[in-house]
Amino acid sequence: MNTLENKKIRFLSASVVLFVLLLYSFTAPANIRLQITVFATLVLSIISILALFFSYKQKSFLISLILPILFGFSSFMVSFFFQNLSLLFIITFSLYSSVLYYVSLLALNIFLVSDERQNAIPLVRPAKTFLTLVTLHSLFLFITVVYKLPFPFYVQSLLALISIYLVALEYWWLVRIRISYALDNLEKRRRAFVSNTAFVISFLSSQVFVSLSFLPIEDFFRSLFVITTFYITSSLMESFESNLFKKKQIVEYIMLSFVLIFLVMVA
Repeated sequence: MNTLENKKIRFLSASVVLFVLLLYSFTAPANIRLQITVFATLVLSIISILALFFSYKQKSFLISLILPILFGFSSFMVSFFFQNLSLLFIITFSLYSSVLYYVSLLALNIFLVSDERQNAIPLVRPAKTFLTLVTLHSLFLFITVVYKLPFPFYVQSLLALISIYLVALEYWWLVRIRISYALDNLEKRRRAFVSNTAFVISFLSSQVFVSLSFLPIEDFFRSLFVITTFYITSSLMESFESNLFKKKQIVEYIMLSFVLIFLVMVA
């Protein structure tokens, strides 16, 4: 039986596993942390599959796995690149990540149930808002990691393009469900998910990734610019898709860009 209570127990168990793996990856000897990161990512991937396995017959099952796996991998890589952290920070970060992971599974469950029923349930809107924040958080950590990897420039660019494309696919899966099932409009239902949208978002964001690679700024700020590009392009396309575009959005995006540029200049 895939009742909500059973799912909550399954999601909570997966979150506890993530918490233990993060503590282990942070406290393990530095010379084996990369191996532990790979191992922990594989374990969490299996745990995520088992946690959401109730929806394995749905076409959206694989898309729903993108966020929890990316989130877990990015969190584990923090322990590899940022060592000698205090015990308090390690525990706080591990607990924070585990809670985000648990709530993300709950939110993904809402979308999987909506997709199965072909009808948006009432919690779709807040669930999408939360998952959008977790998506930006995960992508920020991952892009920061990619910038720090000792790989050739073209390998880093390819990793960025592929990862952003997958995240964009997941994001537009959320948008498709919110728009298509929340609004009784057959025309919107047909055009809500555009196959090329994810590629456009990933292409523009990866171009920013490439451009920033040549600038002498911190990886932290580079990642902020990349996820800002992702957020602006995806939000604009969603607004156009749902016929909710407002001119003041352009002003907000311009102000956000100026704030980032100012932070880079004063840093």
